[in-house]
Amino acid sequence: MSINQKSITIIASNFGNTYVLFLTLVLLIASIKIFKNRRKIILGSKIPSLKGSLLKVFIQGPEHFLPGILKIAKQRNFQTTKGWILDHLYVNVCDPDEIEQILTKQETFKKAREYKSLKDSVFGEGLFVMNNLEQWKTVRKVAFEALKISIFKSFIPIFYEEAIILSKKLLEKRSVESHDCEISVLVSFAVLDIFGRTTLGENFNSQSKSGHIFFKNAEILKKALIHRILNPWFSSSLTFCISPWKKKHDESMRILQNYTDNLILKKKIQMNRNLNRFEEEENSVEAQIHSTLIEVLVKKNFQNKEIRDNCINAMFAGHDTTNTTISCAIFMLAHNQDAQKQVFEELTAIFSSENSDRQPTYEDLNKMEYLERVIKETLRLFPPLPVLGRKVSKEIKLGNYLIPKGTTITVFPYVVHSNPKLYPDPEKFNPDNFLPEVCLKRHPYAFLSFGGGLRVCAGLKYSIINMKTVLSTLIRSYHFSPSDKCPNPENLRTMFSMNLAFVDGCYVKIQTREKYN
Repeated sequence: MSINQKSITIIASNFGNTYVLFLTLVLLIASIKIFKNRRKIILGSKIPSLKGSLLKVFIQGPEHFLPGILKIAKQRNFQTTKGWILDHLYVNVCDPDEIEQILTKQETFKKAREYKSLKDSVFGEGLFVMNNLEQWKTVRKVAFEALKISIFKSFIPIFYEEAIILSKKLLEKRSVESHDCEISVLVSFAVLDIFGRTTLGENFNSQSKSGHIFFKNAEILKKALIHRILNPWFSSSLTFCISPWKKKHDESMRILQNYTDNLILKKKIQMNRNLNRFEEEENSVEAQIHSTLIEVLVKKNFQNKEIRDNCINAMFAGHDTTNTTISCAIFMLAHNQDAQKQVFEELTAIFSSENSDRQPTYEDLNKMEYLERVIKETLRLFPPLPVLGRKVSKEIKLGNYLIPKGTTITVFPYVVHSNPKLYPDPEKFNPDNFLPEVCLKRHPYAFLSFGGGLRVCAGLKYSIINMKTVLSTLIRSYHFSPSDKCPNPENLRTMFSMNLAFVDGCYVKIQTREKYN
């Protein structure tokens, strides 16, 4: 045998030994994983499997993710199902009784591991993603204090001022010939200004300047985060480093954090200058009424990072929820003329003809019962937060199944709200789904647009009053009808983007009430 032949034989032998060693190592790791997960595998096998691959649903893209989940739920008749991604077990729950158990028990208090991407980003240790129960209770208490009725009633003039600016912008931006207008971006700027003023005490003026540093970088962050969520291999901080979104994400995160840190410093300086006045007025009605979230957190001596994380959490969660709902409500009223007529008649009865353009009072807003039903029905069809995820920290009994520790339980409001057992003819826009007598007959956890249980949205009442103010102001001025660019409700394309977002805008026709009548 020649030297070359001997060399080849030795290399081949070594390669074979290396391959065997590698294969043995892989099998050993797999065996250890199976052994560690043996109870999860045994208990998971007893839960019905979804039809199709869960990973396939994830990677279909943000526009097809929610319809894919709904299709699976319908195939399984809205029963509890399970799916696996690698060695991780996911259990999807649709039954309101089981949802109530999940959202009210401490064993399922913690957010799912998929929220780690948010924690690694600008959400940090804010209220939305916080998993320490005692720390969460402390921050939650402060959040309720910042959003009590006496405070958010004082925000109504801000809601109205920004609604008036929005009203003018819609008229400016609509097509002169067709009266078509893409409303979602304009609504988004208005909502950003509202939350900037009521959460951070800062007027962004994004309606006048067509955007703001906060808005632009928040949009980049949301795209980067949804990229991580829908591509599970990027969920790890290590693998995300090779993602094309990593650099953009980090730059936008740095900009938003620095911007918020500067606001906190500015607010502290302002408050220190007025320290004597704040001490004298701390218990007065006036001092409490004009407190924004950032001011309440500063007064309670929270650390700068805690203030920043919680303010950014509030901005992200509140802005997206309100923006999507207002835009979708206008769109659905444009496509449901009877409902729009009923809203306008309700508003006409509330506002006298002599002073029909006045700012609404808190009492006026409470009288808008039909408009509130329109908002809730919009939230049912277009839940702005379409998925809730919880980590099972301790093995629990759920219905007929034992759910093992470490499982991710998912609840999709988008799916629950489409169950014909809970909502007859679920695809139809029907504000009467929220008549008081109808709601009493339905399980309270059949409506989940504001979450539920321990983590129910702290800003629920604030959000409804905000949306009522903006919508009532616009509907008093304008009549909305379907746009040629989106002639049917089915043409409105939405996608999963942490929240529910529009693929290519939200179009309606806008006419002034005088010309329409």
